[in-house]
Amino acid sequence: MTYRSIAWKDSDARLKTFSASVKASATTVVKIEVEVRDPIRLGMLLQDLHEISREQTATMRRAASAVSPKRPAPRGSARQLASQQPLLLTHRKD
Repeated sequence: MTYRSIAWKDSDARLKTFSASVKASATTVVKIEVEVRDPIRLGMLLQDLHEISREQTATMRRAASAVSPKRPAPRGSARQLASQQPLLLTHRKD
């Protein structure tokens, strides 16, 4: 289990507003607005959010690839195989 968090000092940023939206799919979206006064702290917050997003995407991809079984390579039908011309190999001695 992984826990994610973001943090800041009160002198660098402050919580402006937050809200939640519940949809019929039982998924809740939480929106958070943060006012940032320090440009360095802004960059750090954006970098933290990007890292969280990147890790979550990688985790979802790994989970999806582990769940879906690998399909064997498609093979040609008997008719397609029968219609192929034979490979003619010749040996020539000079």
